[in-house]
This record gives sequence, C-alpha cells and structure tokens, in this order.
Amino acid sequence: MSTLENLIGTIYIGFGGLIGSTFAGVKEGLKTSAKIITVTVLLSSIATSAYNLSPSVSKVINSDWLEKASKIVEKSLAS
Repeated sequence: MSTLENLIGTIYIGFGGLIGSTFAGVKEGLKTSAKIITVTVLLSSIATSAYNLSPSVSKVINSDWLEKASKIVEKSLAS
C-alpha cells in the first residue's frame, strides 16, 4: 500500500513541478511582452508627436521674425 501512495505522491509532485514551471515561463513571457509593448507605444507616440510638429517647425523657420533677428545679429556682429 505504501508503494502505491509513494507512486501517487511522486506523480502529484511531478505534475506540480510541471505546472509551476509552466506558470514561471508564462510569467517571464508576459514580462517580455509588456516591455516590448511599452517600448512600441512610446516610440509610436514620439513618432506621432514629431509628425504633428513638422508643419509647425517649417512655419517657424519660414517666419518673418527669424529673418529680422538674423539681420540684427549680423549688424551687431559687423560693428
């Protein structure tokens, strides 16, 4: 009778270890997935912000005040 109990106990321990290692693998996989998703979301938001700012940047570069400021700086450097 004790041999049968030992066999059943060994089977439970084996399945417990198998299930435990499966959960540990899933947990590690979820951590890696969360890191990848976080980086992807951050890079996407940065790219979207840069795309949305690009028309504004071209307007600032072509604006009249920048030309006037450069002329003032040139005059002050020439004197």
